Amino acid sequence: MKSKIEELQEKVKDLVSKTHWAQTEIVNREQQKQAFLQAHKSGEDWNPDFRFQKPETSEVKEEVQKGLELAKSINERDIESAGFKVLDEKDLEEFFAECFRELGLYIDLTGKVDDREAWRDVNEGIWPMVSEEKYRESLEKIEGLENRVEEKVLKAEDVKELFEEEIEGLGFEYKVEIRDVDGCHNIPEEKTVVVAKGSSSERLYSEREAKMLAKHEIFHVVRGVNGRNLSDTFSITGVHSPFYDKTEEGGAVLREHETDVNYSSKDFDYHLRLIAAYEISQGKALEKIAEKLIELGASPERSFYLITRNRKALRHHIYLSGLDDWEEKDREKLMIGKLNPKWTEKFWKEVEKGDFNRPEISAEEVFEK
Repeated sequence: MKSKIEELQEKVKDLVSKTHWAQTEIVNREQQKQAFLQAHKSGEDWNPDFRFQKPETSEVKEEVQKGLELAKSINERDIESAGFKVLDEKDLEEFFAECFRELGLYIDLTGKVDDREAWRDVNEGIWPMVSEEKYRESLEKIEGLENRVEEKVLKAEDVKELFEEEIEGLGFEYKVEIRDVDGCHNIPEEKTVVVAKGSSSERLYSEREAKMLAKHEIFHVVRGVNGRNLSDTFSITGVHSPFYDKTEEGGAVLREHETDVNYSSKDFDYHLRLIAAYEISQGKALEKIAEKLIELGASPERSFYLITRNRKALRHHIYLSGLDDWEEKDREKLMIGKLNPKWTEKFWKEVEKGDFNRPEISAEEVFEK
């Protein structure tokens, strides 16, 4: 019979796959892209008319509520059986309640995507927006960056080799798969990192982009590996924990810089992402934002991509804002799993007690050049 803590972890894992924000799709994306590109070329107005495909979520909502109720029933005996010596039942109830609250917000994000104002509020609950000061900093910094077009000569098979070499160099085993998707990403619940081959046409990579992606994506893999090895009874920190996404992306960007694989065009794009997200959060017209990004130096295609990506989920600012989570923090602590600073500090107390494991792959290994 599963313990209550095991049951809660299984429920979180199941809901992660069901509530991921990418389930919202813009069904007329290609049509709108062509309309935008044509309007930009001819100097005409573009009036975006995105149509969204939303999954049925009533059953998932019920599961979230069940998870919240189950979290309230954690008792001292559950804590002892899971091996906790420092964190108590209130800590674990809060941990799982925050997990389910975040997953519930993913459902709300999907359901409210047609109502931009309500939708923005939900996004803020998951990925709080940067300040106007941060936005203006990016506007200033992007002016001094070269957005040079990189020659794309590598195929997904070449990038897969780089991912595998990176994993081998860090000394662990993990699956690397090529899939017909547009973006590289890690799927911790499947213990698989995906190299994108492209969905509608073959994706090619520049050499610098490929090296950067290997450092960035394998960072996500490492925090997952460490989190699953945190203890024999508590491994959800390798798949999901409350509101860890900003810390996760900030650490990956930090690793790019620390290992010297970042480059001007990439920094340009990170600032462009933040600017696009902030502008959308302010309720500005999408067509005006798209033209502003082009004026800043983005290609029309990239401008349209950032509009659509942030219209599905307003989160592209977290790459740079997530760097703040690593400033003056103990990097070794932050490497114990997919945790934000708040929960890192709490779980590190269990590590110090000796019953939970230190990171299998250390911060020194991850951030060394």
